[in-house]
Amino acid sequence: MTRNGTGQAAILNQDGSLSTPTPAGTYVQVYGTGFGPYGPPGADGLKRLAGTVTATLGGAPVTELYAGEAPGWTAGLQQIDVTIPAGTAPGAGPLVLWAGTAQAHGAVTLMVHRGGPGMSGGHPTAPSARHSRPCDSATPACVTRPS
Repeated sequence: MTRNGTGQAAILNQDGSLSTPTPAGTYVQVYGTGFGPYGPPGADGLKRLAGTVTATLGGAPVTELYAGEAPGWTAGLQQIDVTIPAGTAPGAGPLVLWAGTAQAHGAVTLMVHRGGPGMSGGHPTAPSARHSRPCDSATPACVTRPS
């Protein structure tokens, strides 16, 4: 991403790969700042954003799984986890984030490819991320960082 907030999104794919084409049907973690204040910590200890965050990819809504602090990173860095719908067409599309009714500055590009969970570039991959908190059925979007 460029300093004016455009270009390839600063993302972490579900498989732990950084800013590579994202398989449809998986989630991505998008990082940024300025999405608003945090609410009190939840039962899992994470501070979620006090306001609503929504996102679109190519103009179509995507589901937000988590919006809050980026655990283990610099204070103030915010993490937005969104699901890329399974039926999303391959190609580059604008990923636009909204904090309430305010659109984030610029639209970053997210490249989507055919594939599925555990796929990167269309090829199976071994897990390449470590989790900063446990993953279970109650935690749909695990926070991951590269190994």
